[in-house]
Amino acid sequence: MREKLLILFVALTCSNVSGWYDSSDEEDLASLRGLGDRIRAEVAESLRPMHIQLRQQREELAGLGDRISQQVYDSLEPVRALELNMKMKNGVGGVTVATVQPSGREFLIKNYRRYTCSTKLDQTRGTCSGQLTQFTITKSSPKTEWCYVNNYSQVNNRVCLSYNGAVSIEAFNNQVNCFTNDGSPVLNIAIEDYKKLCSEVRKSTEYRYVPDLNDKNHVEIPNENKHVKCENQDKDLCIFREDNSVLSFYGGSVIINNVA
Repeated sequence: MREKLLILFVALTCSNVSGWYDSSDEEDLASLRGLGDRIRAEVAESLRPMHIQLRQQREELAGLGDRISQQVYDSLEPVRALELNMKMKNGVGGVTVATVQPSGREFLIKNYRRYTCSTKLDQTRGTCSGQLTQFTITKSSPKTEWCYVNNYSQVNNRVCLSYNGAVSIEAFNNQVNCFTNDGSPVLNIAIEDYKKLCSEVRKSTEYRYVPDLNDKNHVEIPNENKHVKCENQDKDLCIFREDNSVLSFYGGSVIINNVA
């Protein structure tokens, strides 16, 4: 009898132990399989828009420096155009034929020096078939010769002119003095007197710039700078006009070492 009871107890015990793994525990274990991979995939998916945005920002920042440099370069185009126009007016890297109106006087300008030709200048090639003479002004020169001078300074109601480079000016107690570094002649004249002297001699000037393609300082014509204006469409010839700005002056301003 005791043996039968022992066998029955063991059988019931084994039956209960095997029941612990057959149902809910195995389902729980199964649900945990791959949980780490699923969490990692869900996190990666949630972060994907942020990664895309960061990549776009990196791409934008990568070209930001180049865009800023280009914007600065473009904004300075008008300033570079002023320099290029000044070079053309003064025959830098080529030669310039300047025709003054209404007098009709012609000058050949090369590297800031102004010359007159004993014959008529070739307007297209910028050459003189006769004798070239450097333009100078002496005490015996007609006073109207000063109307052809480009370099000037202005203080209040007076203008100082120099035919040979920059002109400096001093003003103290309504007294105005003009001078140049090399001691060349200058003209100190009231603005109204200048207008009377020059209004019928030099109102405007036509410039024809012919670049020397072998000179590294020449200005390219046509020029990539859109602010370099030429009336014509010819290659290697730029025609432009400028008014005599001194004629439009009035008293009260200060202008130092400018070019008319």
